[in-house]
Formats: sequence, C-alpha cells, structure tokens
Amino acid sequence: MSIKVGDITQIIENLAPLSYAYKWDNVGLQLGSKEDSVTVVLTALEITEDILDEAIKNNVNMIVTHHPMIFSPLKNITKEDMKGKLIYKAIQNNISIYAAHTNIDAASGGLNDYIADRLNIKDTKILEEVGDNIYPIENEESSSGIGRVGRLNNPKTLAELVTEIKEQINIKYIRVAGDLEATIENVAVINGSGADLIQSAIYKGCQCVITGDVKYHDAQDAISQGINVIDIEHYHSEKFFANFLADYLSDEVRKRGLNVNIIASSIDINPFQTL
Repeated sequence: MSIKVGDITQIIENLAPLSYAYKWDNVGLQLGSKEDSVTVVLTALEITEDILDEAIKNNVNMIVTHHPMIFSPLKNITKEDMKGKLIYKAIQNNISIYAAHTNIDAASGGLNDYIADRLNIKDTKILEEVGDNIYPIENEESSSGIGRVGRLNNPKTLAELVTEIKEQINIKYIRVAGDLEATIENVAVINGSGADLIQSAIYKGCQCVITGDVKYHDAQDAISQGINVIDIEHYHSEKFFANFLADYLSDEVRKRGLNVNIIASSIDINPFQTL
C-alpha cells in the first residue's frame, strides 16, 4: 500500500491537533501535497541547508520540523534569498515539509511532557490552560496547554538542580538567576521561550522556572519576586524534538503496519558556541 503525506500528518495530528497551536503560529503542511507518496520521513528541529542535504542523501520524501519553515508571509520566493533557496531545493527534490510547533508543545504526551519527564519532574500539570491565545478546542478534554508544573523527587538546592540538569540534557554551561542555596521542590518547565510565563509559575507556587531565552529584565523581575530561573537556552530546551517525534512516528507506523522509514536528523544546528 502506498503511504501518503496525509497518512503521516494524520498520525502527528492525533497527538497534536492543529487546533492546539497559538493563533500567531503557523503549523501543519507547509510544502507539498497530502497526496504525495512517502517512503522515508526525517524529523528535525528546523530546516537548514544542512538538514535538506541530509534529507536528500537519505532519499527523504517528507521532513517534519518543530520550527516552521514558513512563519511570516512571504512577499517573494527567489533563489537569491536563503528562505527561497531552501524552498526551491525542497521542491526540486520532491520533499514535503510539515511543522508541528506550539501544538506539539501543548499536547498531552507532547514535547513539554517529554522534557519534563527527562528532567525527572513528577506529577505534572499544565502551566497555562488553553485560552484566548490559542485556538478554541471543541469536544476535547482540557488536557492541553503550554508549559508544565510539577515536583522533583526530592527537594534540592538550586545549585544541585543545575548540576543534575547539566547531566540530563548534556550541556556544560547554564545561566542561572536566583539563590543557589534556595531549596527547590516545585518547578515549571517551558520549552523554547518561556519567560512570559514566569508570573504563571509564581501563581502556581513554583520555586524555579526552567526555560530558554530569558532576558535581563525578566531575570531581574523574577528575582525580585522570589522565584529562581534556569535558562537552558532555546536550542537545548527543544533539541530532543527530532528523536522524540521519530520514536512516536516509528511506534505508530509499526502499529498500523505501514512501510515507512522514520529517521531523526543527526545534524547539530545550534547556532551558538560557548568558548
């Protein structure tokens, strides 16, 4: 049986319906057709030229990313522009592109839950319920939302928690704002940029927020309100997307008896180096 792009998108949307995404987001099929045939799917954090080259090398028909390739409206598509160049290259190699972004962050069993589990955060609940910022959900249980709050197995100092996180996500350096001797038990985790949810974490009784992209004034405000912040960087808070989704898709296609090869990108696309 020929497997189509639409079969893969349906499997993804069973976990993370498009309706879970923020209104400002751009999720779903961005390039290609649901009727296109698929034999190899590549999962990746986002589209870069190296990612496309990896896909071409592996005869990939479809790439599923976390960060949308097309986010803002495009006024033109030219080969002289990097975005246009990537679009041309994907089309010329018959590669469909799909984005699962804030919808898979919000989904129960999605990326936020995966990160929380990896950081050994237990008894998790949603930090921000589905509301005005997210498309309304009909006939769905209230089981989706951005961020997770939960507790550590055992209370730790902030310094001890940072050391543990370094090991769990394989990162050498972490920015921390707060009291290193403070006792931490209740925490919030928001993959990506989560500084705008620090107030929600305070309201939920958290002693610490783990997220990325924390600005100077965000950190100062957090300290003034008695909550600690661990900034693991945007990339490190989401770098597990490729493996997470590849595992999910592999299990689902196997259950359905579908003959599709699912591979996770092996390309490290972190734009930053720490010297």
